[in-house]
Amino acid sequence: MKRLLGVLLAILIPLHANAVEEWLSPLNTDHPDVGKVYDLRTLEAVEPQSLLAVLKKHDVILIGEKHDNPDHHRLEQLILSTLMNDSDKPSVILEMLDESQSNATTIIQTSDSDDQLQKTLNWNEQGWPWEFYGPIVRQILSEDATLLVGNISRSKIKSIYKDGTEALITDSRFKTVLEMSSKIRASLLDDIYEQHCEMMPRERLSPMVNIQLARDAYMAAAIDGVKSSQTILIAGGYHVRKDTAVPLHLRLRKSTKQPLVIMLQEVDPTLQNDPNALQGMKLQADYVWFTPRFTDRDYCKDLKTSQK
Repeated sequence: MKRLLGVLLAILIPLHANAVEEWLSPLNTDHPDVGKVYDLRTLEAVEPQSLLAVLKKHDVILIGEKHDNPDHHRLEQLILSTLMNDSDKPSVILEMLDESQSNATTIIQTSDSDDQLQKTLNWNEQGWPWEFYGPIVRQILSEDATLLVGNISRSKIKSIYKDGTEALITDSRFKTVLEMSSKIRASLLDDIYEQHCEMMPRERLSPMVNIQLARDAYMAAAIDGVKSSQTILIAGGYHVRKDTAVPLHLRLRKSTKQPLVIMLQEVDPTLQNDPNALQGMKLQADYVWFTPRFTDRDYCKDLKTSQK
């Protein structure tokens, strides 16, 4: 499995000259699941090239990543390279671009330098390092695919934070936010509370639930509006979950588009050869592709230490 992945990556993505099987993420590379792909509908392992063949047959593909893992971005490039070989180029929606950058995506060109691209796009380097996402943007441009934005603007975020759902009522793209169940809202609040290291009162984090839902609703509306034969969304893993995120919004929109969800997932060093380890992901994605972990840094510990 590792050799197969190494060969695929060596062909499509530049690696160290003498390390075609080398992962960029350094932790837990010897974990038995590293490099493996599982079909979560059957809980069976499949070959990476089998997954790539399946992707060619689907109209909507959602790829969930861990933003700071460089191997996730390499696998995204591999998937894009596979899907862009067809004459009918896909549309690629990036969470990393928001609606304030929509016009810029229509005027950038393959011949632009990296500096020109970042300047024209007003790229958010602090949030989305260009070393990770620049190659993906270039790949989309070089293949003459359509680049689309997948996030709400900062001004919209501020508006939602201040006014809650009142800031969404007049825009039909966000109607699914208003329809979301209290159960889903409670689940999202739990996740956000955990992501904030359980250091803020839940009630103070409630506005973040509307922001998360609005982002997912915006991505779903963007997917629904695409006219090309295939649409690919690249976003954080939380945004592509079938049970709480973009696929749920598509169902509430009664969209005819049925997404296939691939979760790029770092291995869990505490779970090895555990037959139940995949069960928890069945409702979240259709496939999972495991990679090593990039860092073992405890961000919550760092934050709590800095607060002392």
